[in-house]
Amino acid sequence: MKIPLTVILLLQFMAHSAIAQPSRIAPDLRRLSAMEKSKGFGTDTAYIDLLVDCAYAYYTVNLDSFLFYSNKAYYCAEKSHYVKWEAKGLRGIGLYYWAKRDYVTMLPYLEEALSLAQTAGATKTTADIFTDLAQFHREIGEDKEALEELNKACDLARQSGNAKMIAEYLELIADNYDVHGDFDQALNYYRQSLQMIQSAHVEDSLDFINEDKISIGGLLLEKRQYQSALEYLLPALQYYRKTRDKFGIVQTSADIGRSYSWLGKYQIAMPYALESFSLAKQMNYLSEQGYASRILSRLYEKEGNFRNSLKYLQLFDSIADSLRRATDKKKTFQLDAKYAYEKKEAALRIEHAKEISLQASRLKTMRMEISLYVLATVLLTILVVVLYRGRIIKEKNNRQLKAKNQEIAEQNTQIERQAADLRHINQQKDQFFSIIAHDLKGPLNSLKALLDLLKKKSLSEVEIAKTINSLKNNVDNSADLVNNLLYWARSQMNGIQVTPVVLPTEPLAAAALNLFDIQAAEKKIIMENKLEKDFTVYADKDMVQLVFRNTVSNAIKFCRPEDKITIEAGAVVGGFVEIRITDTGTGIKEEILKKLNSRQSVTTSGTSAELGTGLGLMLCHEFIERNGGQFRVLSEWGKGTQICFTLPSYHLTNQTLQTC
Repeated sequence: MKIPLTVILLLQFMAHSAIAQPSRIAPDLRRLSAMEKSKGFGTDTAYIDLLVDCAYAYYTVNLDSFLFYSNKAYYCAEKSHYVKWEAKGLRGIGLYYWAKRDYVTMLPYLEEALSLAQTAGATKTTADIFTDLAQFHREIGEDKEALEELNKACDLARQSGNAKMIAEYLELIADNYDVHGDFDQALNYYRQSLQMIQSAHVEDSLDFINEDKISIGGLLLEKRQYQSALEYLLPALQYYRKTRDKFGIVQTSADIGRSYSWLGKYQIAMPYALESFSLAKQMNYLSEQGYASRILSRLYEKEGNFRNSLKYLQLFDSIADSLRRATDKKKTFQLDAKYAYEKKEAALRIEHAKEISLQASRLKTMRMEISLYVLATVLLTILVVVLYRGRIIKEKNNRQLKAKNQEIAEQNTQIERQAADLRHINQQKDQFFSIIAHDLKGPLNSLKALLDLLKKKSLSEVEIAKTINSLKNNVDNSADLVNNLLYWARSQMNGIQVTPVVLPTEPLAAAALNLFDIQAAEKKIIMENKLEKDFTVYADKDMVQLVFRNTVSNAIKFCRPEDKITIEAGAVVGGFVEIRITDTGTGIKEEILKKLNSRQSVTTSGTSAELGTGLGLMLCHEFIERNGGQFRVLSEWGKGTQICFTLPSYHLTNQTLQTC
């Protein structure tokens, strides 16, 4: 009994395409996902080869997935110019349409795949495509073309020296001869296939060897060489029983039963035929049931058991009718497919002829048009040259005009910036003249009045002492004002030069606190210096001293009785040290705090109605920045104020600034 060529070609296609079992789909997909995380995965031949494996793994599971991965493999291969994998991808697309029986769409894909495989020298892929084309021609009844393509595949296998490939194609050629009734040629090719696979000692080839054996046994059976047939069939059956291959057992047992039947050994034949029939019925192999039924009918007839003989003969007739109907249906389908293919091919030939005629007409028209195009091109060229030259001149003028406009805009911006600076300076000047007029005039007038009274001896000693204390405070404030004004004036005229030195900060802080010790005591304010004696900066001494004086003075101004002022060190970050002057006084309102941090002059009265100039913190801000640091005021109304500033550490002078 023979396996149909369609089945053999499908099995061969699966083997030659390195199809993984469906159980391999999930691991392959995981490998694909892992590879897609790497850069440039789309041009990796291993990735494209895995796409092909995934496609063929889906062939018997999901045709849409088979097409998807075939298309993806082709796209990646084409993009990377990997011709061999382009051929594999196109072959997969063609086989999708073969499975859909859309031969008209299938054929161009397989033909292009064949061309690419031959160009790339991909022997294996080329042989596989020849096998696919053989299946196509067999489907539409063109057995001669199918045989030619199988021979081409076999020749390629011989060139590659792959014994298993050669044996497979020899087997396919043998089956083709078998179908046409040329048993001698079929037997010859089967024996060549068996000899090739046995002599090469190919691993995992026992299935293939026994398939050849049952094929040879079947042909010898047809040639009525029953004893010779048994020499091949009996070892094959032993192998199939050992491997529990039910389909192999069904086929081989039936042929053995038939061989013993024709040798007249009916009792030996009967168990084999019954085994084949029983297993075929169990597995629902219809054609194998019919084959075994025919053998059993003859065996029961020879034994004189006509009831069973008739029973199996009727069963055989019933199965034969079903198989004939299926065969007729298949032949009708093949004829329909062939007709549809030939109809489409004829339509393409007619369309091609029309296209040739149309191209000839177009060629004639094109020749006339070319002459007109040449003339038009010459005229257009002249026009373009003239226009281009004019455009170049225009663009040159535009560039010059744009450059002038940009220069004017930059000058205007600079003028506006200078005007803004002048307005700001004038505002400051007016403000400071107002401060001088207001804050210096009062103490001087008070001093003049006191001197007049002293001269006239109009005051008692108690009144003189009280007046002198008040006047002393006014004079001290005036002295601070004059001092700050001088510093401000020198800074605005760039008269102050920053002279940084290695500077311990603790003595400067202590001096500032001592300077205001009396004022603090009068307001019952606690002052504390927490700076370490070795806390050192690299900065201008006079400027840092002024910063300490002004910040401490400002803190005393806004403290209430029992409030506290603390000078302490902050973090050391990026080569800069931080100093914080913190008080628990009244704090600063948000709108005033914004002005202070934007370096605007603000004048407010203290908790004891002390007057300020609004100049001290502005000078602190400027002097800290001139020493490479940053100055910032932090405060919350009602809870106190913290002034923090950074200065370079004594061993680093040019580092990135850090905020407080």
